[in-house]
Amino acid sequence: MAGLYDVMRTRSRGKDLLGSLVSVLISLTLVIYLLRQIDPRELLTTLERLYWPSVATYVALSLAGLTARAYRYFLLLSGRVGLGSLMIVTLVRNLFVDLVPARIGSLAYVYVVTQRCGVPLRDGLASFLLAFVFDFLAIAPLLLLALAVVGSGVTGWWVLLFLGAVVTISSFLAYYALAPALHLIARVSARIPRLQGTGAKASETAESLREIRRRGVLGRVFWVSVAVRLFKFSAYYALLHAVLVSHGFTLATLKPFHVFLGVAGAELSATLPIHSFAGFGTYEAAWTLGFTRLGFSKELAILSGFATHLLSQIHDYSLGLLALLWVMRPGYRRQRH
Repeated sequence: MAGLYDVMRTRSRGKDLLGSLVSVLISLTLVIYLLRQIDPRELLTTLERLYWPSVATYVALSLAGLTARAYRYFLLLSGRVGLGSLMIVTLVRNLFVDLVPARIGSLAYVYVVTQRCGVPLRDGLASFLLAFVFDFLAIAPLLLLALAVVGSGVTGWWVLLFLGAVVTISSFLAYYALAPALHLIARVSARIPRLQGTGAKASETAESLREIRRRGVLGRVFWVSVAVRLFKFSAYYALLHAVLVSHGFTLATLKPFHVFLGVAGAELSATLPIHSFAGFGTYEAAWTLGFTRLGFSKELAILSGFATHLLSQIHDYSLGLLALLWVMRPGYRRQRH
């Protein structure tokens, strides 16, 4: 039996490696294809001509979004970890969230908050799951609002409407299915000796979810999640403005709701299984598809996609790496509330 298990585990690792190679190949193909549609020197020129006041606005809004996201964890964890420590944890989470497909990198939050901040695993998992679901619950009404404002004049508006409906329905289903799904995992795992520990953790996490709901904080969590999304997309708006000023764009010509829809499509691409290292390729392809539908030329959409993605990654990864070094240093002590 042990030999069969080892064979299955080896095959699973082989499939994971093959999947990673395929996603990297797809991303590399997309990057090469998109860069061939523009003059790479134009990209360098655009980066050299950034509008720095808008870059500073991007940094300030990103910091506000970081604070809001950390405060959401603070609410979900009942204030057992200080807001300062949770901001460091969130920076580490942001470092890893785009590095692997389907947002799996956000699980770095669970590791750091449990191993370095002393939070029980059940509470770390419960707060992670609720934060993940509320991210989509918050974006759903914003997507529908943006579609209502932009209207049917946008090319392919029905695709955006369908996407908004899917996100809305899926997020509500996920919210109500969390606890039942964990109970199902616990019942199934209880019958398999190797998975009994997993079943116990699933049951404990479901109990933690119930405790959070009984505390009555989920209303505030929702509105904080809306604030997280608004800060994030406002930051991207400022960064896109910084990139496009040298191309003749102003705040008056850069329509906020159009930008929101374009950025939302690119952000959702990070949930795809083919999402590769740092999202390069898939992110720019989704950005280009969205912004060309919203009236941008193909060249400008590709150019702005690469520039904003590169700048945002440099910002997130530099801060995240510093936070990771800080939280993993010997003798680290979390800030208590």
